[in-house]
Amino acid sequence: MKKTCLFSLLALFATGEAFAGACALTGPDRVGGEIVIEGNVLNGGAYTAADTTIAVSAGISLVGANTGTDLNFPARVIVRDNRLNDWSGAGIFAAGLNDATIENNRIDTGAFANQVVGCAQTNGVPAGSGIAVAYVTNSLIRDNVVNVVPSLTGTGAVPTCTAGLIATGIAAGGAADNIFYRNRIRGGGSYALIVGATGFGSETDNVFAVNPVESFVPTSATLLLGPAATDNVLIGDFPTMQGNVGANDIVTR
Repeated sequence: MKKTCLFSLLALFATGEAFAGACALTGPDRVGGEIVIEGNVLNGGAYTAADTTIAVSAGISLVGANTGTDLNFPARVIVRDNRLNDWSGAGIFAAGLNDATIENNRIDTGAFANQVVGCAQTNGVPAGSGIAVAYVTNSLIRDNVVNVVPSLTGTGAVPTCTAGLIATGIAAGGAADNIFYRNRIRGGGSYALIVGATGFGSETDNVFAVNPVESFVPTSATLLLGPAATDNVLIGDFPTMQGNVGANDIVTR
């Protein structure tokens, strides 16, 4: 099944907030088979102070979990070869998926960031970030290029947290057994990589290997590990680290 990207308005599974996205799939209907989203060019456009009421915006959003009982989006999802820029939430946001592939996408975040408290909301939705996955398992995120643009909220304030790549658990479940490989993160923001952000779920047994961050300038640290991030393997160069570093296996190159 080839997904055609169109503007859509829907409800997020964990809140009643409105979502503005260019290419969106969501539960609670059980979607099977294979879904491929590829070859799209998506631009979020310009934002002003009047846009501070937008709760979430993402170029591509895949939301599969709305209960804590199971992943109700059993389709295998492939997101590849897309070009996304100027999104105030995340270029690509995925929640409640199993066996997904996100690869070879180019993302440039926008100069406007949503007002999100912390690095992600309870449903995993971030502000001004490249790729965010929440309650995603057994998936592959590889060979993506993320350029994080220093951003401001609609009121002119610096956002609490922005990042190139975020992997987090949520109240419905944890993020586990995923592979993040050879994603290049550039630009500048709070963190290049975040593992764990919401505090509502765990992050364990994920592998982060050879994700170049030498061109990223962090305002906080290169890597943030949340309190529930344990037994993850991270291979690469992380000039600065914060959080639960001792509970994870850090292999510097």
